Amino acid sequence: MNITESAAPFAYKTIRVTQGRIDKGLLAIPRTLLGYFPNSGRLVDVLLGPDETPATNPFTPYSASSREARIGSMGQFYRQFGVRAGDELVVQSLGDRYRIMTESQFKALLSSAERGLDGAQDEADAEASICEIARISSTRFHNAALSEFYRLSQAKVDAPNRRHAVAPTAGESVPAALRKLLGVVYRASVRLRASDF
Repeated sequence: MNITESAAPFAYKTIRVTQGRIDKGLLAIPRTLLGYFPNSGRLVDVLLGPDETPATNPFTPYSASSREARIGSMGQFYRQFGVRAGDELVVQSLGDRYRIMTESQFKALLSSAERGLDGAQDEADAEASICEIARISSTRFHNAALSEFYRLSQAKVDAPNRRHAVAPTAGESVPAALRKLLGVVYRASVRLRASDF
């Protein structure tokens, strides 16, 4: 199991699959992730890939004889998405459900949502994009907003072309995404200052 940092500061857990588990249609759950899974064998709801329709897969808890916990019936997922030995799968616990997708799917979904935030036309679009980023990364809205603010603060900005003077215009000159993120950061700092007293 790996804990991987993405381009945005979201830590996510991955499991490297082996050929033996692919052949058997199993996903071995490392002991470090057992706290997210049930203690007894049962069927679990799993969102496979970008699909939001849950599949019901058998879960086998850790035991001394098998020495691993497993999610079964993964063969179709492995075939459908071309998973090969050594690939990393992102595993997220969503309360009573689990999401399993390839790392490339996770990064593509996150990048798409970030592009939506970057191109937001108004604060409602920006908020919807932040909600989507929070859903994909399995974090709270506030944490997703702060992480996106950090991502944007680290982005390389091209030097402005100073050859042509741009006449000031009436209205907002701050992009909607940045306006929304700054509002979230400001409210968080006000709450922190208020809790100091």
